[in-house]
Amino acid sequence: PATLDADGVKVVEGYVRMVTALRARGAQVVLTAPPVFGGWQDDECTPAYDALRREIARQTGAPFLDFTCARVEEA
Repeated sequence: PATLDADGVKVVEGYVRMVTALRARGAQVVLTAPPVFGGWQDDECTPAYDALRREIARQTGAPFLDFTCARVEEA
């Protein structure tokens, strides 16, 4: 498991609560993260944020389609 700061732990816990609640109501959950653009990509495509997204997937057990760092041309 990743070593997360206090904010990261809260984020993961929130995802776990959300996924658990949805599954309790019969939903099948798939998490997605769309590509980000411009300066946001520099902020979001770091080892710390990569670890956070991996930890969300691990603790929720939900498939996580992570396109955050995908390079796409802006329209």
